[in-house]
Amino acid sequence: MGVGVLGAGLLVSAGYRAGVLGSYDEQLEARRRLRHQRYIDMEPKQQYDYQEELGKTSESLIYTAYERNGRYVPATEKRAAQNVPYPVLHPGMNKYTRSGLYVFIAYYYASLNYFYAAGDTEPLSKIVKPEDVIEPGILRLYQEKRGWLVADGDVYENLSISRGSFYPNVEFKSTKRNIFEFSITDAYKSKTPYFFVPETGERFNLENYKPVEETRPGLYVENLKGRWVLINNGKDLMPLYPPGFHKIRY
Repeated sequence: MGVGVLGAGLLVSAGYRAGVLGSYDEQLEARRRLRHQRYIDMEPKQQYDYQEELGKTSESLIYTAYERNGRYVPATEKRAAQNVPYPVLHPGMNKYTRSGLYVFIAYYYASLNYFYAAGDTEPLSKIVKPEDVIEPGILRLYQEKRGWLVADGDVYENLSISRGSFYPNVEFKSTKRNIFEFSITDAYKSKTPYFFVPETGERFNLENYKPVEETRPGLYVENLKGRWVLINNGKDLMPLYPPGFHKIRY
C-alpha cells in the first residue's frame, strides 16, 4: 500500500527531526535540537522571576541551615575535625526563583565544605554524584580513610555571587534552555588547606586537587523536574543528575 504524498512528507520531516535523513551537518543539528528539547520539556512551565538589574554587582553567599551536635572542633594534625555542622536541605531551595537559585548554590558550597571537613559525601550526594564534581585523587584519599583535611577555616569562605548568576545565560539562548551560570568570587580563601596522612606524615596541598568544575570556566545549573541540577559545562551541556533523579515524576 502506498504511503501517499502527505504521509511521505511527514515521514521525511520526522526523519530530519530524528537525525536520520539529510546531510551530515543537518543530522547533527537535528540531533542537537532533539537533545535540548528533552531538557526543555523537563523545565518548569511557569515564568522565572528574574530581573537583569538587581542593584548590586554581587552579594555574599551564605548558607544557614545546619544540624549541630556539640561544639565544633577544627582539625589539627593530631586529630580530625569533630562535630562538623551538617548542612540540611532547605525547603525552598528548589523553587524556580532567584531565592531558590541562591539557596541551591549556597547549599552546594556548604556541602563541599562539609565534605572536606568531615570526609562525608552524603549532603553533596543529595544534589549531585560526588565523583562528578570532586577531583578523583582527593576523593580516593577520603574513601580510603587515609587521613583528614587540616585548614584554617572553611575551604570555601567569604564567597560572593555575581548578580549575573540570577538570570539565564544568553550564551545558551540558541538552545532555548534556561541555563544559569555560577559566577563565584573569593573561593579558596583559607590558608593552605592540606590533606594530612597521619601514618606517613604526608601533606597533600588541596590546591592540587581542585573540584572538577574549577578546572574549566563556568559552572552551570538548570531547573529540571522541579529541582535545580548542575550542568556539565562542556559542549554537550549534559545534566549531572543526582542519585535517584530518574525516578522523579513531574
